[in-house]
Formats: sequence, structure tokens, C-alpha cells
Amino acid sequence: MHFVNRVALQRALDAIRKCICVGFFINVAKLGNDSRYYTLRGRYCVLISPSSVFHQYGASWDFILFGDMYDGHCGGIVVRPCSSVHWLWLKQLAPHYLT
Repeated sequence: MHFVNRVALQRALDAIRKCICVGFFINVAKLGNDSRYYTLRGRYCVLISPSSVFHQYGASWDFILFGDMYDGHCGGIVVRPCSSVHWLWLKQLAPHYLT
């Protein structure tokens, strides 16, 4: 059985998510006061895909990054796949986008 250093693993996962954030920073949505996500660009209301782990477990984060948008069969814009991101990452990696 291998011992996994949880701190090192979390740092590696954060590094991967930061790399994805660099390429997809334009696909970020913020959780609104009404518990819905709104894209930073255009303020469009988006729904998390029912197949997403976020949707299945009811998890919510202040900011999510998504890879794809499509028209949902019940109306609205649905996003998938999703990952949580930290606001600080966005400020560091894409300050020109947030001003």
C-alpha cells in the first residue's frame, strides 16, 4: 500500500486546476445571491449539467470554471464539465479580464 502525502497531492491538483484556469479563464461563472451561477463575461445565468458531480452532490463554490456550454432541453444554458476555482487565481492569472 502506498502512502500518499495529502498536502503534496492537493498542491498537485491545485497546480493542474490553475493550468486549466489559464486557458479557460473566460469560462468562469460566479455564484449569485440567488444561488445561481452567472458568467463573468456577459452575466448569463448558467445551470450545472445534471451529469456533473457538483450537481449530483449539491456542492456549490463561489466560482466555477466550465469547459462547454449548451442549450438545455428544459431551457437555459447548461455548463459541463465543471471545476471549482479560487478568486485569487483569477486575479493572478487573468487580471486584465477582471478589470
